[in-house]
Amino acid sequence: MDDGEADLRREQGRLIRKAYQKAGWTQSQLAERLGYDEKTVRNVIRGEKTRPKTLDQICELLNVDNILERAPRTASVAGKDLGGYSKDSMEGYISCYVAYRRHYIQPHIIHRSIFDISWDDDASCLRFKEWQRCGPAKNDFEIAHDGFVATSPEMNLLHLQSQFIGAVRLITLSKFKLNDYKLKGLVLTSVERDVGYQPGVAPIYLEKTEAASDSILYLTGPVEPHNAEYGTVDKALSYITNRLAILAWRAPVAEEEIALRR
Repeated sequence: MDDGEADLRREQGRLIRKAYQKAGWTQSQLAERLGYDEKTVRNVIRGEKTRPKTLDQICELLNVDNILERAPRTASVAGKDLGGYSKDSMEGYISCYVAYRRHYIQPHIIHRSIFDISWDDDASCLRFKEWQRCGPAKNDFEIAHDGFVATSPEMNLLHLQSQFIGAVRLITLSKFKLNDYKLKGLVLTSVERDVGYQPGVAPIYLEKTEAASDSILYLTGPVEPHNAEYGTVDKALSYITNRLAILAWRAPVAEEEIALRR
């Protein structure tokens, strides 16, 4: 989306705020009448991206003109803040992925999750969702992360950012190489310790699959050392740590040194 539409969103939020204040309501009361959580209403008032249906319902309740509805539709191109990429240029990344990453504190533990990357027509950009296991039962999985994808023609990287209650997680991945449909990189987040939190970094890779995400959600969960694929996954994650990622506190590792570590 361009800067003009961002200005329209902010103006729309100003009109909504004026209307609910005139009615004598608080943000919380408006959210309650709509059946939304207060965060959703707050985001709309701030001029952040939201679903057209959500905005329609708020405007209808407050009898406010939906100025975004009258705005001309933009082409399938992401906003400048996300890199200004087009849907056509990123078509090859729209797919389902099986992801593997190390535990942040105990690196011998490997987690497997499912990612889905799709084009969000409302936000006009790539959006990702990640399913993780949340319990021992077969169907105990949930969407743990949901956010937008940033990239640009000048960079050979994809950035997947998600937020939850003030916490931010960022996954930085190298784009596909020739005949290699794995996205490899690092995930950076905050890890809870006995006293407070600290930054956590772990290698991760996403392997593209033709399967639909709904059909493979049962795969979410740990990859145990006795599993047949553990050795292959462990080797791939070690390669990312030793050869692909550049960490400020670690000098590049020479090939012969890697051989000694194996």
